[in-house]
Amino acid sequence: MSRESLSTKMKNGPPLSFVAKKLGISRPTLYRHMEFYVAGEDSKIDPHLKEYFDKVVMDQYADVEEMKKDLEQIREFMDADKEARIEDFKNEYTVYQERKDRFDGREDSMSSDERNKEHDALKKIYSGLKEKAKELDIDIDDYFPELEIKRPEIVWNEGEIRSAPAWGFRSPLILIDADFDRCRDITVELVVTVSGKDFVYKRVRPQENERYVKLEFGMPPATGYRLKWNSGDKVKYTPVYPFGD
Repeated sequence: MSRESLSTKMKNGPPLSFVAKKLGISRPTLYRHMEFYVAGEDSKIDPHLKEYFDKVVMDQYADVEEMKKDLEQIREFMDADKEARIEDFKNEYTVYQERKDRFDGREDSMSSDERNKEHDALKKIYSGLKEKAKELDIDIDDYFPELEIKRPEIVWNEGEIRSAPAWGFRSPLILIDADFDRCRDITVELVVTVSGKDFVYKRVRPQENERYVKLEFGMPPATGYRLKWNSGDKVKYTPVYPFGD
């Protein structure tokens, strides 16, 4: 079997423009795969397309119609493989985006070395994703996978007023189990441990007709949060609850 004969023998079959269209790829992409095949770079060729090239070179097709029929089947295999690869890409991109969101929320609290190390790691991951996106004809600069991301189960922190950390769209929320009127008197305090002691560095209150607070700035560099409210002439607090994983 002489791979060098591929180009000549392909001309004896359907036009290359027909082959490319039937396979759902561009002509330059088809030519590139043919070059990979002749050069013996099999790892760069779609395995189903390589099988087609092998059969062309070994004169295993009886006529052009048989080649066209085989191309239809190859297209089905290639489409199925591509769908699986796109799904894998979505999952990888989602993991990357979640990691980047966590970095964006904690960047200010990180040391210079930690920040640079994480920035370089994210840059490397994104570079790899960009290469995969190119292979899958995905515009990564305008891409967001519509996935139902599995979040941890929401569990109430028990107490006089129950609350629970949860996730909205890329932003953490603190749900408050109190009626709307009472929520107006409740403040969520974000707490970080400094030298072994709790330090309140930010307060957030629910908006009108809302029973939660949204932490717009992403996951904070906090130990946790607590609720604060007035009860008569007294000020009450819950314990400090962690945000969870």
